[in-house]
Amino acid sequence: MKKLTILTLLGSTLLSMNSCKKEPITPVKSQQGTTTNMVAGNTLKVADQTFNESMTIIEALNSGSLIYKTDQADAILTCATVTNDTVSMPHVYRLDFGTGCVGGDGSVRSGVINIQYNSKKLAAIGSYANITFVNYAVDSNLYNGTLDLVNNGLNGNSNLTFSLNTNVDYTNVNTGDEVTTTIAMDIEWTAGFGTSTHDDDLLSMTGNINGFVTGSSSTVNINIIDPLIKSRATSCGEYFIQGQIRIVEASKPDTYLDYGNGECDDKGIETINGVSQTIQLEGYFK
Repeated sequence: MKKLTILTLLGSTLLSMNSCKKEPITPVKSQQGTTTNMVAGNTLKVADQTFNESMTIIEALNSGSLIYKTDQADAILTCATVTNDTVSMPHVYRLDFGTGCVGGDGSVRSGVINIQYNSKKLAAIGSYANITFVNYAVDSNLYNGTLDLVNNGLNGNSNLTFSLNTNVDYTNVNTGDEVTTTIAMDIEWTAGFGTSTHDDDLLSMTGNINGFVTGSSSTVNINIIDPLIKSRATSCGEYFIQGQIRIVEASKPDTYLDYGNGECDDKGIETINGVSQTIQLEGYFK
């Protein structure tokens, strides 16, 4: 489970988030009900995808600043009509993808993204970006809603920190799932800040994610118990590589998922009512 693509800093997906146990295992079914897993999986997936899209946009906006990553950030802009009002305050950055165009990363995007921001250098303390998705689709998967990212400065470890809040409605055209996701997270950029590649980036995330899937009559709350560690390396950018979450749903026992100790794979430890088992996250939320 996983992909905010200064998170992933969060988004493609908490569904793809994998943990870290290298030993081969035989896939096993979750001890939890399928509804809980479906809602949690879709919620995590949307959270991650939203973050990833937003991070790419922010990096393009901040071209030339410390957080700009030259290997990927321009891909989202190659087919958009871009306007940037730097006179008004906050500034307004608008990307209009029209009815659909293919970006440099091969994805088809349509719709509009509006960004209000106060500084091109998001690395500056106090800078922020408020992103609004207006019928924004990536490969026909639709986003509407907002994402707010604020630079809170350096912490005691001299690492850059951000706060992230989102409220996004997402529709997956392949499955028909409609997911409402809210996120409140604090993010610490623990490695790779200021370099020109994503591959050395590590982000540590704490906070909560909530999700509701239309038609499921089920809402889940996902609490981050131990900080989730996200690597933006090409080999594992879609997965959390460390950390633990608790999935809470009314009238169901809590589910604990441990993503391991820092390796990129698709395994995790599920614990329910004190009973633990190793699972493969690929398919776990299906």
